[in-house]
Amino acid sequence: MNHKFSEKVGLTRWSSNSNLVFNQAILDGDVTKVKFLLKYCSQNLSLNDLNNRGMTPLQQSCCNSNLQIVTLLLDHGADMEKADDEGQTALHMAVMANSIKIAKFLIDSCANLTAMDSKGRFPIDLAVDVKMVVFLAKEMTAQGYEETARMYMEKWGLIAPKPDDDDFEGPLSPVSFYDDNSSDESPSKENKMDFT
Repeated sequence: MNHKFSEKVGLTRWSSNSNLVFNQAILDGDVTKVKFLLKYCSQNLSLNDLNNRGMTPLQQSCCNSNLQIVTLLLDHGADMEKADDEGQTALHMAVMANSIKIAKFLIDSCANLTAMDSKGRFPIDLAVDVKMVVFLAKEMTAQGYEETARMYMEKWGLIAPKPDDDDFEGPLSPVSFYDDNSSDESPSKENKMDFT
């Protein structure tokens, strides 16, 4: 991804004067400054305040695909489930930014895979890349949302639709999507699951 998601949506500063320097450090992706401010000024920082577009510093960092700052913010108590003005969480932002590393980190930190935004969309609904869909579907399956994961895999054409007969026995398991989702290869016909 050659451009930052934040530039694409035109995110601006948080309104609070006490957060001006912190906000700028977040926008700039300045890890050193963010570390300093969290260490020495944390009592004056509002980690969960929304900016004039309704985003938190954590959501901004997810949009910027900055895993180091995401980690710092969560370690200092940022709320990963706080929703923006559109009901989107940090996981929604990581998915829109197409950052599997941040999405994985958030999910490993117990982010809600089924959090819905104000339009009724799960994070997986905002995926723009097949690798992200596969990753999220595996995570959903691991958390017990097999049918939902199957629906998204079918929607993206990654598996054949489930037969209507009651004799079908082909549970969707995380390892059955692909052997290794870290591969740079796009799914091919050989990688598609066929339960027929």
